[in-house]
Amino acid sequence: ITKFFPHFIYNTLPPYFVRWRSDFFILPLLFVFSFVCSIFALLIINLLIMKLLGNILWLLFGGLECALGYFAGSLALMITIIGIPFGIQTFKLGILCLWPFGSQVRENPESNGCLSLVMNIFWLIFGGLATCLGHLFFGILLCLTIIGIPFAMEHFKMAKLSLLPFGKTIEVAI
Repeated sequence: ITKFFPHFIYNTLPPYFVRWRSDFFILPLLFVFSFVCSIFALLIINLLIMKLLGNILWLLFGGLECALGYFAGSLALMITIIGIPFGIQTFKLGILCLWPFGSQVRENPESNGCLSLVMNIFWLIFGGLATCLGHLFFGILLCLTIIGIPFAMEHFKMAKLSLLPFGKTIEVAI
């Protein structure tokens, strides 16, 4: 046991720990602890790598074009003063389109007033329904293959946001 612990720790063990008993109890515990820590670290690294790989594949196969479309629409809406709030919402959709895997859409508790409701109704009438149906269409198409299911889930997340974007925030996990 002295090769695993410094000498001062070994000498401070209670007297009922005989050398063979302390080796018998401590070595399996060290093994189990190191095994659990390594499995936990591998799972976290695997999740991070899969998010990064999913986002890179998303950008390569259409996510960048979708985000650029949202950013162009955002700039066009921000030309007029009335369109600035709608331009901010399309910019929010473009950000989600750039990095969807690991990002979360959350309700903003501070903006649940009547103005948010009115803006969501205008958004729904003048383009929100069309963008939502587009994301739903591509999500259903991607669900036809097993490989496309994670990408379809991101399209469904964007469809939910594009239907009623006012009063929601995006947390981008990089």
